[in-house]
Amino acid sequence: MAIFAPFLMTLIPGFEANNYTYSILNFAMIYSIVGIGLSLLTGYAGQISLGHSGLMAIGAYTAAQTSTGFGMPFFVSLLFAMVFTGFIGFLLALPALRLSGPYLAVATVGFGVAVPQIIKYLNFRTDGIEGLKIDKPNLPGFSPEADLARYYMILPIVAIVFFVATNLTRTKVGRAFLAIRETEIAAQAMGVGLARYKVIAFTISAAMTGIAGALYVGQIGRISSEEFNLLQSILFLVIIAIGGLNTLGGAVAGALLMTILPEFVNRLSNFLQESLNNAGINVQLKNPQYILYGLLIILFVMFLPEGLAGAWQRILNRFWPAPPEVVVTTTADHSLQEQIRVENSEQQAKPGLEINHLTMRFGGITAVSDFSMTLKPGEIVGLIGPNGAGKTTVFNCLSSFYRPNEGQLLWEGLDITHQPAQDKLKVGIARTFQNLELFKNLSVMDNLLIGQHPRLKQSLWSSMLLTPATHREEKLARQRAREILAFLEISDTEKMRPGSLPFGKQKRVELARALVSRPRLILLDEPAAGANNRETADLAKLIRRIRDEFGIAVLLVEHDMSFVMNLCERLYVLDFGKKIAEGTPDKVQSDPAVIEAYLGEREELVDTEEERNTNEATTKSAPERT
Repeated sequence: MAIFAPFLMTLIPGFEANNYTYSILNFAMIYSIVGIGLSLLTGYAGQISLGHSGLMAIGAYTAAQTSTGFGMPFFVSLLFAMVFTGFIGFLLALPALRLSGPYLAVATVGFGVAVPQIIKYLNFRTDGIEGLKIDKPNLPGFSPEADLARYYMILPIVAIVFFVATNLTRTKVGRAFLAIRETEIAAQAMGVGLARYKVIAFTISAAMTGIAGALYVGQIGRISSEEFNLLQSILFLVIIAIGGLNTLGGAVAGALLMTILPEFVNRLSNFLQESLNNAGINVQLKNPQYILYGLLIILFVMFLPEGLAGAWQRILNRFWPAPPEVVVTTTADHSLQEQIRVENSEQQAKPGLEINHLTMRFGGITAVSDFSMTLKPGEIVGLIGPNGAGKTTVFNCLSSFYRPNEGQLLWEGLDITHQPAQDKLKVGIARTFQNLELFKNLSVMDNLLIGQHPRLKQSLWSSMLLTPATHREEKLARQRAREILAFLEISDTEKMRPGSLPFGKQKRVELARALVSRPRLILLDEPAAGANNRETADLAKLIRRIRDEFGIAVLLVEHDMSFVMNLCERLYVLDFGKKIAEGTPDKVQSDPAVIEAYLGEREELVDTEEERNTNEATTKSAPERT
């Protein structure tokens, strides 16, 4: 609805539809295109840019040059501006991949400041500071100066840009942007390539800004490098901040407000000056519009921090609450559970996990030394040891967050030692984290959809156009997510944010996200941490059920010895990065090296009957954990 706000304004009774009014609306729509592109980059992908004025300048000059210098029709020039500016955005993204946060913002500031200066001194192409003049694009039946003609030209372009951006945010690409914004560690673990999607975000945002630059020069008929400065880049950020950082409709609303607001402030400042003069107060206000402009922005951010879109959504939810969603479960050829079991059974003949002589050093400290182990398909194996023994380091090497100094990692006969972290899900290895790495500001459903990222076949173009095949795949992905939520008995959390859930349910959400990726091996990093005896027993049953019903192998790190001894079929024990024991739980419990290094006296390993009774009584008397 927000995209048609300019058109709806023209239908308001008494609306003064003169040439100047349409000129203001045209600028608002042009800025909204920049806002949409910047919202994808900053609001969704979390990459701060203060260089979009430079990108807009490139788009404007590209359109002007191809139109005047080569005699191309304006819309052909617009396409050239979009492609060339998108290419510059691609190049800009490459060095920006190593930067984040304020450092990225500073780098893009340098780009935004440099571009107008370069344009200024390229006199043979840009006419220097005098700028370039072009013939304004027009429609048959309108005079060249009629802004109404350009209004009818710009509005459908804005609608197309909005349509493409909306499709991106509702599909695989947009969720990858959100995952990167939330936590890059979890994004990689879910198969999202950081470099790939940051480059995509920069390129798409730049291409959209190039379109806006071409329309800008077409609207004013001339272009000068002096018009593109740092203040303009700041204006673009203000537009998406006021409209709502990660809402596309908010970008359109913010652009409308920030284009119309100066006109309102100018009239208000003139009214104040006249009032003072009429009152006999001889005070000349110097540029009062800037004071009022700044004050209004400050007040707006203070009282509407969620932006225009957030405030509008809050009003809708209060007066017109959304009806409860009716979930229609479609019958697929096979349920996800059956599909995973069939896929995993086909891999039973392959070798499982093999770690051969793994060594990981951090400077002069050896965290893991010459560690070897095996895990068969469908087996539950524990990796235990005291704090600092190197267990999580082994997990991080398996997940490719660390690159081992020595050794080899094999999974189903494939060497995965140097495989990128985002490719682990593709070969069937999923993991959870000791410190939860959920996308806490997204819904549980979005978390599980991101968990299916490498399994979805959508391309960038099919996502932009939301093709029928993409739409069907999205429906199937949601159906699979709901099936896993039901399996783990947390269906009621679908629309909730994980950060608002109790710790135990957050653990299950993270496990659900791993399961929905259809793995053949799950790495569980301290799954029972923070659980009481009853919750630990339930978790052990759940892990066995996952292994039995899905055919998934499990490798876990855990400090709860009762949990480990009762669940795992085999154990490996690390101490100071070295393997000191391996075998069945009974064998490990009786190993003198293990008793001395970690577990203590044998009497402490297994609860006595009296201790069990005491623990059960304590559990029953304690308040039930949520």
